[in-house]
Amino acid sequence: MILDQETENSKQRAFDEVISFVGSYVVIFQAIENTLDHMLRLVIGLNQYHIGNSVVSFLRNRDKIEVLHVILRQSRLEKAGEEHRTWLERFESVMRRVRKEGERRNRVVHSYFSDDFTRLTGHIDSVTMRAGNGRLKIEYQKLDQETCSAILSDLAVLAQEMKQLHTQLIHWVELVQRQEGVLYRDDQES
Repeated sequence: MILDQETENSKQRAFDEVISFVGSYVVIFQAIENTLDHMLRLVIGLNQYHIGNSVVSFLRNRDKIEVLHVILRQSRLEKAGEEHRTWLERFESVMRRVRKEGERRNRVVHSYFSDDFTRLTGHIDSVTMRAGNGRLKIEYQKLDQETCSAILSDLAVLAQEMKQLHTQLIHWVELVQRQEGVLYRDDQES
């Protein structure tokens, strides 16, 4: 009976840690998504807030990234100095990581959490099932304290990098608009 109570307490602690992890993960990822939304609204034009809101509300994250990428590549930033081109390269690198993190976010949010082996391992597993090519693929991820901490740490770094990109984008959009009046120009004007 004591062993059963210890096992139940261990399972409860493990579930509490997973719940804390999932909650923290979702909040931090939402901050990344919110920054992405702000960046997209900014390049669409704050004076066209209704259009920015519509675009943001209808698109999935990967589509938002693609639209933002296309807009930035067609903006005057693309033709600006080396510092701007370096920023665009960094932007693309961070966006690749955001896309990849979006895949992990889907696994975290849409998984179920198994305590089948908690007595042996001391942790909960995240279980994701995917169908494709006529087969069912089941993925397990260990969610011990070390793994959860590493994931949250990586996510926090990504959130910080997004904020830095956003801040720099604000400054550049303001600079281009002050200097030239508009962020975009037709290719014929180049």
